[in-house]
Amino acid sequence: MGNPLLDSYLGYEAEAALHASYVEVPMGQVSQQPTTLAAMVRAGLGVGVVNLLAASMVRQDGLEHRPIRDLHRYRDVGIWWHSARPLPRVSKTFIDLVVAAPPPAGTTPVPPSA
Repeated sequence: MGNPLLDSYLGYEAEAALHASYVEVPMGQVSQQPTTLAAMVRAGLGVGVVNLLAASMVRQDGLEHRPIRDLHRYRDVGIWWHSARPLPRVSKTFIDLVVAAPPPAGTTPVPPSA
């Protein structure tokens, strides 16, 4: 998964994570859609590496999955808006709901030292 137009350390999360653990990937194919990647794996075209959110969005039949642990890679998730423009009430309500919601299952907060 990732953006093929960006530098691999910015666009390919999985490649960057594996590289950080000294795992070299000899070749690969990037998909923008988790469902496409799952279909490619289901068809026997290789092994897919995705984050937990992407994996939870696809059909699991015909697939096996294994966690990749101890990569020490994190993703910051946030909400952005243009600070010079008025924020509509519906947008403010949405932000309040997101901030008040518990983190999704399987996620952990970024350690303070990261």
